[in-house]
Amino acid sequence: MFKKLISSLLAASMLATFASAASGNQQTAQPSPHAIYVDGTKANVAAYEINGNNYFKLRDIAAIVNGSEKQFEVSWNNDAQRIDLTSGKAYTIVGGELGAIGSASKKAETSTAVVYKDNVKMDYTGYNIDDNNYYKLRDVCKSFDIGVNWDGANQRVDILTDESYVPEGQETEEPEQPDENEGKIDRNGVMIDGVVTVDGKDTALIVNGQEYSLDEKFVLNGNTYIVAQDAIFKDRLIPIIYRDPNESKDHEVAEIPSYLKMDEFTDDYLAYLENSGEQIITKTVKYQLYEKGRPFQHAVKLAVKDMDQDVYITMFESNSDGSGEFKLSMTQSDYEAEMNGERAFLVTLANGGGVKIGNDYYSVRGGLIEELGLTGYRVHFEAVKSQY
Repeated sequence: MFKKLISSLLAASMLATFASAASGNQQTAQPSPHAIYVDGTKANVAAYEINGNNYFKLRDIAAIVNGSEKQFEVSWNNDAQRIDLTSGKAYTIVGGELGAIGSASKKAETSTAVVYKDNVKMDYTGYNIDDNNYYKLRDVCKSFDIGVNWDGANQRVDILTDESYVPEGQETEEPEQPDENEGKIDRNGVMIDGVVTVDGKDTALIVNGQEYSLDEKFVLNGNTYIVAQDAIFKDRLIPIIYRDPNESKDHEVAEIPSYLKMDEFTDDYLAYLENSGEQIITKTVKYQLYEKGRPFQHAVKLAVKDMDQDVYITMFESNSDGSGEFKLSMTQSDYEAEMNGERAFLVTLANGGGVKIGNDYYSVRGGLIEELGLTGYRVHFEAVKSQY
């Protein structure tokens, strides 16, 4: 056992000694600032960046892919005076792998070390830095058919042992997904094809190429809707969820998310504001809930939903006459986007569904705050009794 340990250490020593061989072609090597991930897990491995490419020690690459289908062994062939790489074989730790390299730039000279992979000579681009060989990551990954992806936006290198190598610049980009709502309009939170209007008055909604008039039903995305008249804007038709009158009214009412607290922003939203680095704009939004054109005579718990992030950010309760106001804090950019109609904050019931009052169930619609709600104008929302 002792002799085997001495033999391994001697081989590592010979490999390091041979690494000192270098030609006179000199470059400047900077410690790489890029994050390195292996199959989605961040790897604590150091590298140098030379002329826009990352260079690693062979033993470090072998160590971070060890245990995968693309694992390989690194050994010193004393008889042939060369470095041998053996694919498919587990890597043997010799000590010193994944060590730190410091923050200073280094002189790098072209390495003259000889490297063989499975008894075939490799033409890796390599440099000698502080008596150690560093090789171009893409050269090594190409020879072992290991995938490499570069994420420029996040300054991140992904080493993918379950993917094949693709030459730089030829990586397949994710196809841009078509916008399924392109050309559609939002009517009461439902994306429809359009509206038929005669003399300024809606006469039908267009859904899937068909026209549906007042009180007609249609199915969209698994939900059944009925065309109804807007209670406030009488010339406007809107789709609302239809319930079969023969169904039981004793349906479940969703619970309010536990992270919502009365008159407070959620912890996640406060962190978002704090970490934005932007000026924070706070506005008081006044509102009135109506039912069939009259003030809604019930107090209900409401919440603001950030539609872009699809999360609730604060909760508050209306007065018994359906009126009230709440504070809305936004980053400067979010405020400007909201004022320009490029961002949406929505007022809805705090449980995101319906509320039972007596024997009836109500939902809230028309809850977009939009520009007027941020300028002191009292915005109107509608409390709608579910149709059964």
